[in-house]
Amino acid sequence: MRVIRKMKSDMALTIEPDPTLAYPQHSFHESFSFVIVFGQFFGIMPLYGMTRKNIQDVQFKWKSFRFLYACYNIAGAFVMGAFCILKFALHGLMLDQAGPTSFYILNFCGAVQFIVLAKNWSNVLKEWSLMEMSMRGYGSVVTMKRRHMIMTTVVMTLALAEHLLFIGNAFTMGQHCGNFSLDSSDEIYFELAFPSVFKVIEYSPWKAFFVELANVISTVTWNYTDLFIMLISCSLAARFAQINRRLKTNRVMHEKFWKEIREDYSKVAHLVQVVDKHLAALVTISFFNNAFFLCVQLYNSLKIRSTPVETIYYFYSFGFLVARTISVTLYGAWINDESRKPLEVLHSIPSEYYCEEIARMIHQINASPVGITGSRFFMITRSFLLKMASTIVTFELMFLQFGPLVRPGSTTSECVI
Repeated sequence: MRVIRKMKSDMALTIEPDPTLAYPQHSFHESFSFVIVFGQFFGIMPLYGMTRKNIQDVQFKWKSFRFLYACYNIAGAFVMGAFCILKFALHGLMLDQAGPTSFYILNFCGAVQFIVLAKNWSNVLKEWSLMEMSMRGYGSVVTMKRRHMIMTTVVMTLALAEHLLFIGNAFTMGQHCGNFSLDSSDEIYFELAFPSVFKVIEYSPWKAFFVELANVISTVTWNYTDLFIMLISCSLAARFAQINRRLKTNRVMHEKFWKEIREDYSKVAHLVQVVDKHLAALVTISFFNNAFFLCVQLYNSLKIRSTPVETIYYFYSFGFLVARTISVTLYGAWINDESRKPLEVLHSIPSEYYCEEIARMIHQINASPVGITGSRFFMITRSFLLKMASTIVTFELMFLQFGPLVRPGSTTSECVI
């Protein structure tokens, strides 16, 4: 937008930028591209054109290397999950060893859903861009790109530390077992780390390479799913926060202002619905995966840990899982929190300034809650965190009634070779 100012001479015009729009525009597409590109190194979100500024350049291509790499992610998780199920069929179901099965099956579903999301990502960007264009007067969230980069770095670094502890624990258990019948320490590691695979098939280096690659990609997919939900929630909640700041600093009480506020609120609420339509399946997968793993990890606390590395790995892994689950819930709930904050201002409007637009907005906020959902089964709110905790405790008590699903005196890692 430009302001045309007439000069005194009546012979020339000068065009100056509107001071209300003199800010660096940082679109969601630009700030989020770093997150998408990072995921593509691990077969997630196979898109092209993410580093370009024009959203029209963002494309999903079926015939491309990135799509084939994403298919390997899917195939790897599927094959590893099949081996886990086969192990249960051969040796019986043990609840304390059910974690890997859930891990690979749900990451298989998550990898498939990321391809579906990538296919529809251009539509999401178009809706987001329309909202940004219509709300240019609010300015852009200039710190969002930096926040995305910092959160991605922190979460994935903590995930890397957990995976390194997993590897160290397997090597330590190999030494603790004292079994030197195998040819190398590598073989000992893979036999202990992936017993569901190498109890069924014979070990070889090329098989071990593909198993390790599938495990690493699935681990990244699990953590990336939670990270993706958190960052999307941040970006949506920031837009509601802009509306709330404008409401709190407002000194105008005419009906036209309240109509503009209500329309802007409706635009962001509509965008949340569009995003939720494409993100809901990932939210369901994330919460089910985290909740089940919390149950299994709590159940594994009954087992004896024989080495300091094993103890450190267990508590770090459990603590990281709890922190990540809480973070996903609170960031997701941030959208709902910010969407309800206008009520604080609207209810305090003096009666002489009360108008139909204010009444309509109050009714809209109360009648149509805004937030990210898990396939419409639940909406992420702060109270949902307490409901989830009570559900986990209930299932944990139920698991304890099943009897000796953990062998008495067993350790979290067994000498299987």
